[in-house]
Amino acid sequence: MADRAKSMLRKAMRLSAKTAEVLEEGISAGGEGPGAEVFEILREQEAAVLTRLEEAERAHAEEEGFGAAADMDLDEAVEDMDELISEIVERHAGYEPNPEEVEAASSALEKLPPVLEFYEQWLDEAEDPDEERMVERLMEVQQAMHVLLSNLQGFYEDPEGWEPDAEDSLLEEP
Repeated sequence: MADRAKSMLRKAMRLSAKTAEVLEEGISAGGEGPGAEVFEILREQEAAVLTRLEEAERAHAEEEGFGAAADMDLDEAVEDMDELISEIVERHAGYEPNPEEVEAASSALEKLPPVLEFYEQWLDEAEDPDEERMVERLMEVQQAMHVLLSNLQGFYEDPEGWEPDAEDSLLEEP
């Protein structure tokens, strides 16, 4: 494995582990409300990301390249974020979040952007199409997390008037 790729994979795994810690904090603070559901979905997605990164590291070490990791699937639930967050909020109509829940969503949003910045840097340095495709998929997952958390925060700020934030959606038509 090229030293650069090995280094990037290891850094991505460390960032993924840190992201999982942030999501665990969110689950702990989530109470019984929509935050608990959102953070649980995101934790499962992040666990899948970490597994894919570990698989990519093994495959790349065995000189198989990034091909299989490049084809990673997003969880179906995360692909349609507007629908997902709407369903979660609907189940919790009238819910009053506690301050810890609101802080957990804000904290997670603050901590995710450095992950995206790392993936953007990695994408700029990628040396083959499979590596680029894998990093693009990782970026999609992180962007999906950001959209879900942004919408959760919007719900917490205005539960009665909340609607999915179309401007923050990754589902916009070209």
